[in-house]
Amino acid sequence: MTPDQPSQPPGFLAVPTGGEGPPVLVLHAWWGLNDTIRAFCGRLAASGFTAFAPDLYHGKVADNIADAETLAKALDTGHVQAKADVLQAAQFVISKGKKVEGGVAVIGFSLGAYYSLDLAATSPDLTRAVVLFYGAGSRDPGKSKAAYLGHFAEKDPFESQAEVDALAESLTKAGRAVTFHVYPGTGHWFFEPDRTDAFNPAAANIAWERTLAFIRPVSPFQVQATLETDRLVIRRMEEKDIPDLLVMNQDEEVLRYVPYKRWDSVEDGTAWLARVRKLEAGGSAVQLSIVDKAADRTIGACVLFKYDEASSRAEIGFVMDRAYWGKGLMSEAVSSIITHSFSERGLRRLEAEANPLNGASCRLLERLGFTAEGLLRQRWKAKDVIYDTRIFGLLSAEWKTPVSRAP
Repeated sequence: MTPDQPSQPPGFLAVPTGGEGPPVLVLHAWWGLNDTIRAFCGRLAASGFTAFAPDLYHGKVADNIADAETLAKALDTGHVQAKADVLQAAQFVISKGKKVEGGVAVIGFSLGAYYSLDLAATSPDLTRAVVLFYGAGSRDPGKSKAAYLGHFAEKDPFESQAEVDALAESLTKAGRAVTFHVYPGTGHWFFEPDRTDAFNPAAANIAWERTLAFIRPVSPFQVQATLETDRLVIRRMEEKDIPDLLVMNQDEEVLRYVPYKRWDSVEDGTAWLARVRKLEAGGSAVQLSIVDKAADRTIGACVLFKYDEASSRAEIGFVMDRAYWGKGLMSEAVSSIITHSFSERGLRRLEAEANPLNGASCRLLERLGFTAEGLLRQRWKAKDVIYDTRIFGLLSAEWKTPVSRAP
């Protein structure tokens, strides 16, 4: 330890095999720093994070509600010291982890959720992300700069839905990004395997995957902007888009030239989005939804993927509900995304592949200024069909926003 590095406070530190990862602060529930929290830190380390859980009870642990209530009340009485301990722990894990813009991601369980919210409100320059597990806590966002993810139980005697909604409203009014999930059929502590009366493995797995995707540092390629045209809003895809996209992804005419199989259910769409989130987490893709302003309906999708930072290059793909074909909407959407890619994301080159039999897509790319650069024979096999693909390229120096929106 060097003089400018803070010493380790009481608690549990888990580091990834590679030595250091993005810092994560884990704040325990009213049970204290038990084996469940230590194991959770270990899972974070195995996923590439440097995780630290401070021992806010300083060695005491409860295994029943009565003892937990006693410890929680004592902590509340000494909340000034507890907040100081949390701040010290945040500074420590930041010093041990990989430097990440915005600071630490903090994950709070129940009682720990209160202190997570407080850290973001009072130390905005240290806290980039907050994850809450069945704890709403303070509604005052202070000067927070963090984004928020919440996992809440449907049947929770400790946190009412009204309290959860009030917190979401307060954070949203403060201009913070907020995503709260309520897990059907679950109760308080549904994520903690040692609470055998409440643990819900299915919900816990979903919450875990959502948490990992949320706390991974966002590269410049992944930072999402909401784009608007005269008729459309283009934004990062969300789970709420799946029902609208299900209609499109069950239309065989729409799917004729796309490489993936039809969706038979909302669950198929959710599983597909989970796979996309993993690509996004790795910094190689951005999945966008195309929303019709007038109808407030998701009518298509566009993806920027195969991002190569060194070469400032990415590939673009798109698909749209057949009911909206022939109206110039795809041209309007893709044009906006191209402009954003070159002017805001700093890309130098965009590429696209299209089946030569897909005349509509080939013509659209050519109208937008893409150059057909070659034909790759028998390039792909998808849905038991082998097919050629035509390669298109567009350079930022060549891009001129089309004046016409004709189909």
